[in-house]
Amino acid sequence: MQPKDHNQTEAIPFKKKPEESTHDYSFWEMSESHEEKIEVDERWLVTYADKMTLLSGCFLMLFAMSTLDPERVKKLKVEAQKSFEKQAAPLETKENSANELKTELETKNKELETLTQKLQQEKSQLEQALANLKAQTSQPSQQTEMNQLTTENESLKSSLRELKKTLLQQKTRIEDLTATAPSSNFLAFVMSWGTRDQDVDLIVTDPKGHVFNFKTRNYENSPGLLVLDTRQGPGVEIWQSDRIIPGTYTFTFQFYSSYGNNEPCPVTGSLFTPKGKISFPQTILNPEKRQKVFKVEITPEGKATLQS
Repeated sequence: MQPKDHNQTEAIPFKKKPEESTHDYSFWEMSESHEEKIEVDERWLVTYADKMTLLSGCFLMLFAMSTLDPERVKKLKVEAQKSFEKQAAPLETKENSANELKTELETKNKELETLTQKLQQEKSQLEQALANLKAQTSQPSQQTEMNQLTTENESLKSSLRELKKTLLQQKTRIEDLTATAPSSNFLAFVMSWGTRDQDVDLIVTDPKGHVFNFKTRNYENSPGLLVLDTRQGPGVEIWQSDRIIPGTYTFTFQFYSSYGNNEPCPVTGSLFTPKGKISFPQTILNPEKRQKVFKVEITPEGKATLQS
């Protein structure tokens, strides 16, 4: 190998200028080449993790040393449940509201149909009444009403005559017994009232505790008997006994029903014994004052004393 001659000038080869590249790099290729050159230092995560661990431990220790208030926990739980329910409720509420609205509309439609039918019926009845009214004149109508009133009046008079006749017969019978046999052993009580339609009941209780009324008129082995019971006034009710049981008798006037007649009802009563007749004070009964009680002490001979 020949030594190098420093005086000689070594020819430096001509370096050709590189041709411009016609290659078109895409965005993704440039991004990939760029990412390859980025270095990420993640050593900070170690410090961050240590700090979070210490903080978590600190809060856990604080929580462990604290005292929980059950009421607050319960309240917090309830509030949380309400919050979740409110979030889940809107859809159900909308569906329920729609169903309720639909049901209400159906109900209203049915009510409207029923009302329409009722109005049609009332319209038909009104038209029929107008037709009947046109077909009749006022004079025959007044005559018909007068005939009805006359018929009712005659019926009332007939009933009153029958009641008076019955009352007269019973009173005559009792007075005859009293006159012909003053020492005989008997009792009779007559109650009467003169108002129309009203019903008053006579209730008699003898010394042995037997209660005589329109339901129980007599008892076995007992001399008492409710002879007459009138359901509507003017009326008479009669109780009699073929034998005197000495002791205290109770005579009760009981206002049963007014049957539409609210006027005061005067009631009278009379007790017949072998010793004579005792008239009871007149009593006014009505729906407010429904009862009047009289007590009478009767001796074996028939002497009666009205107790106050």
